[in-house]
Amino acid sequence: MQLISKSAFAAAVAQLIDTTIEAVKAGVGTGSIFTLHLRAPTGEVCYLMVYCSWKLLRAGAIACTWQDPEEDLAAALSVHQGETLVGARLESGGDLVLLLATGAELKLFVDGQALDEPAEESYSSDYFLEQAVDTFVSLRGAFYLAKTEPSADNNV
Repeated sequence: MQLISKSAFAAAVAQLIDTTIEAVKAGVGTGSIFTLHLRAPTGEVCYLMVYCSWKLLRAGAIACTWQDPEEDLAAALSVHQGETLVGARLESGGDLVLLLATGAELKLFVDGQALDEPAEESYSSDYFLEQAVDTFVSLRGAFYLAKTEPSADNNV
C-alpha cells in the first residue's frame, strides 16, 4: 500500500455519490463489521467495508450503532437497500459521512490502532473502498491506495 493525500482519498469517496446500495452484507457472525455493495449509474460495482465504529441516523435520531446486536444491525442497514447515496463527506481525522436520498446519514468514526507500518491487508483498516482495481484504505486518519486484482464475483 502506498500513502496518498487526503484530497486523493476524498476524490475516491466522491465517486460514491449517485451510487445505489445494491446489497448489505451484515448480520450474525460479522459483529459490527458490514459491507455495502454499491452500483454506479454506469453499472460498475464498488464495495465499502466498515470495521470501525459507526452509527446510522434517521431524521436526526440514532437508528442503530455498531454496538447494537448483530441481527438488529443487519435489519437497520438493509432497510436502505435500493437507496441512492446523494452525498459523501470526508471529515477531520478521516471520519466519513454518507448521506442517503431519504435523509438518513451513515457516519463512520476512525478509531483504528496506529501501526508503525501500514499492513498489507485491507482488514487492518478503519474502512476501505474497493473500486475496480483500486482499494482506498483509511487507517487512523491516514489514507492509502492498494492495487487489487479485479474479480467478477466479489464476496466482500
